[in-house]
Amino acid sequence: MNKRFSEQEIRALVFLLPLIAAMVWMIVSFSNRANNHTELVEAASQLTTADSRPEAVAHELFTFDPNTASYEEFRRLGLDKQTAANIIKYRTAGKVFRIAEDLATCYGMTDSLFLRLRPYISIGDSFAIKPHHAPAATNAYKAVADRPAPKADPMPTQPFDPNEADTVTFMRYGFTARQARTIVNYRESCGGFRDVAHFGRCYAVSDEMLERLRPLLVFDSQSESDTVHNQEAVVITMPSSSRATVEENETLVELNSADSLELVGVNGIGAWSASEIMKYRKRLGGFAEKEQLLDLKAVTEENYRKICEQIWIDSCKIQKIDINFASPKSMAEHPYMTPARVRKILKHRKLKGGWSTIEEMTEENILTEEEARILAPYLQFVQKRP
Repeated sequence: MNKRFSEQEIRALVFLLPLIAAMVWMIVSFSNRANNHTELVEAASQLTTADSRPEAVAHELFTFDPNTASYEEFRRLGLDKQTAANIIKYRTAGKVFRIAEDLATCYGMTDSLFLRLRPYISIGDSFAIKPHHAPAATNAYKAVADRPAPKADPMPTQPFDPNEADTVTFMRYGFTARQARTIVNYRESCGGFRDVAHFGRCYAVSDEMLERLRPLLVFDSQSESDTVHNQEAVVITMPSSSRATVEENETLVELNSADSLELVGVNGIGAWSASEIMKYRKRLGGFAEKEQLLDLKAVTEENYRKICEQIWIDSCKIQKIDINFASPKSMAEHPYMTPARVRKILKHRKLKGGWSTIEEMTEENILTEEEARILAPYLQFVQKRP
């Protein structure tokens, strides 16, 4: 017998069926979320475990351009994740590696890593610094350039006193006008030249020029006749002022060769001061002036006055930097070489190959006059790159 649902029962079913369907959907959805959460936890656990394990990245060295190499290539070269990412960020910010040494400035790049990578760095032509070519000469300039150079007057052979000579006299002995003015200015600032070594400290006087003029230099009591006689006999008698200096120096301590025991024997220098002086001397390559001791906190002004009376300086013992071939690291270690100055020298050296004199560096605005004066005792120009 067919049973019919009443209208009230039908309404109840219409209300209950959607409610049951919603409950079923909620139960299924909750179950899926729980499963997904479990999978995420397991995945995170696996990642954490993987990160805690040492990376197995095969390192190899190959030629690369830091301007175009990918993150994966940097990792293959042996860079850690952070350093590789730093280089990519560096490039993304619009920076360009113009020379190989630019890579050494990136955060995270150690000296040992850079030295290992340096032979494999190849900067592309589109990124590398390009030499500036001089403009074509005009006809008037060519006409002047084609003229034969005027015959230079032979250098005088008579002795002269550099404390009395003017710029014209220095130019007759082979100096340029700029060098002659520099020597006169240096002489006025230091109160006059004491001896040959002091004259050679002026950065306008090259080592070759000093050796050529040495027999002709007269200081104070040395007479011209004595010098001429010495030249004829091929025996150079030491001038009285120099003899006095040598005799005096025998009782003094030479600052560039003294060991810690000798330094401690100087009144005003203690054990700590001696240690600091030797450390600074090593960084400098040697002292050129007594005043450089004032750069040290270990030397007070009061002690400095005492020390000066007991020491002398042999500038020939200074270890010089060959500016045309010195490595970035050796230049950066010198106290007078700032990072900006080193980068400037490296970029211009790559362009022209080097310099023959320190004056070239001042003329090209690589160094200011003051910087050249300070660095002159520590630079040498053995050979300019072709």
